Amino acid sequence: MVNITKRSVNTYKILSVISDNPAFLFGEFKESRIKHGMSTARFEKCFKCNHRFTNDEPVYFACVSQKGNVFFCKDCADECSKEIRKAPTD
Repeated sequence: MVNITKRSVNTYKILSVISDNPAFLFGEFKESRIKHGMSTARFEKCFKCNHRFTNDEPVYFACVSQKGNVFFCKDCADECSKEIRKAPTD
């Protein structure tokens, strides 16, 4: 048998992130999505570090190129917010 391993790297531009105020608790979001028959799969982990959210954990909104709205954990939201403020404007 022959194995083939493929890896791809994607780079996304963070357009905005709200780090000073959590959107809501993940469990509230999940409950609402399930109630309306909507999937939560793409929101269950921090977009940046893949930390899996617990139901009682606050999530932070970010807007990312090619993906739209995503969730960040507090640490990633703070880190990215600082980087955005330091970055020169185009």
